Amino acid sequence: MPENETSREPRWTEHLARAAEAFAVELRSCVPEKFSDHARGSLREGLLAVRSLLDTGIERLEQEEKRAEPRKVEVE
Repeated sequence: MPENETSREPRWTEHLARAAEAFAVELRSCVPEKFSDHARGSLREGLLAVRSLLDTGIERLEQEEKRAEPRKVEVE
């Protein structure tokens, strides 16, 4: 790739990042603070729910491993 093409890429991504930040700031200013608080709480609860599913799955796998019959390993 020619040098001038690679030098344009970082500027483009910087502009995109600044545009996303500006959009987020504008969006936050349009919704009531109470809504943001509830949305953040809902997100947290959703993540905790997913965590509990993962923890349960891990526990079940560990229990299955403990119940599995011991295997003989040949040593040379």
